Amino acid sequence: MTVGKAVWNQIQSNDHRLMRRVHRWRAPRWFRIFMIVTTRLGDGWLWYALGLLAIVATTHAVNLTDGLDGLAAGTVLPPLAVFAWLGWRVGAYGVTYADVALAAAVIGFLGYNRHPARVFMGDTGALALGAVLAASAVLTGTLLLLPLVGGVFAAETLSVILQVASYKTTRKRIFRMSPLHHHFELGGWPETKVTARFWTASALLSLAGVALVR
Repeated sequence: MTVGKAVWNQIQSNDHRLMRRVHRWRAPRWFRIFMIVTTRLGDGWLWYALGLLAIVATTHAVNLTDGLDGLAAGTVLPPLAVFAWLGWRVGAYGVTYADVALAAAVIGFLGYNRHPARVFMGDTGALALGAVLAASAVLTGTLLLLPLVGGVFAAETLSVILQVASYKTTRKRIFRMSPLHHHFELGGWPETKVTARFWTASALLSLAGVALVR
């Protein structure tokens, strides 16, 4: 609730400031067009709706990913680094400080959560990580980047949606098991291999996001 209230207040008061930030760091033209359309259409309500959707979707996506030792914690680090950098670039320094502090906490947590885990994250941690990730995208005006840099979380969520839809309509499963990390586990991959591959995928997608807006 605290994150949601902060995001709402920031959006309401800083629409024009956000546009100036995006213009100042010379965002790609297609990105600026998206910002103009979403912040002006319906007096900004489209932007509010997208922000709310991003927060709800990302919190649950990170929660779905929290199924193996160290998986969610390690996967969230590269996106946090990207949004910390974007926050610094657009002048949203509060986002940068919050993301760096959270990333440092997650690194410390990984010392106990890596395989074999001695401490577990649970819903409280996973939902909070997703909320901060989405809030960072909203406050830096980079919602379009969220599905890319958070691509692992998007894939996990999509695997669940497709699995449920397929089974309900055809009684057939697309994956051995969902979310996606369990599909690879049942395919014979050790837990540590699945985790390492997902961390790598998250890092690569985050680098792609940086390259896209440089």
